[in-house]
Amino acid sequence: MRRNLKTAAKVLALPTVGLIVAAAWVPGKLDLVARIYALVLAAVVLAVALAALRRAYPAATPLGARVSTEPREHFASPPTLLRLEQACALGVARSFDLHYRVRPRLREIAGPLLALRRGISLDRDPEAARRALGET
Repeated sequence: MRRNLKTAAKVLALPTVGLIVAAAWVPGKLDLVARIYALVLAAVVLAVALAALRRAYPAATPLGARVSTEPREHFASPPTLLRLEQACALGVARSFDLHYRVRPRLREIAGPLLALRRGISLDRDPEAARRALGET
């Protein structure tokens, strides 16, 4: 942090001298010069803050770099998951597919979970289910 502050002080030396010179020689434009100086000051403060954050949170390694070089078996997704993914992709494209393919599967999944975790039945108490799940 001290290194950044020293660098910031060096960078601000020239604009500060410029501000003093402008205040002495061009007193009519002091408002404009002060605004420009404030803008430069804000940029330097932002650069110091970003440098401090960059040091505090180093760049994450990409996921590909963590993959080991050992050969591993590739596990395929379950067929039911693939069918659900396809139904969701179709549901995004057309409302018919969303209503008649995705919605029944979601009811199939959410119904038992609601009954088990909250004691709510989708068919007997739709208002309570709507409150628990939300409108969308």
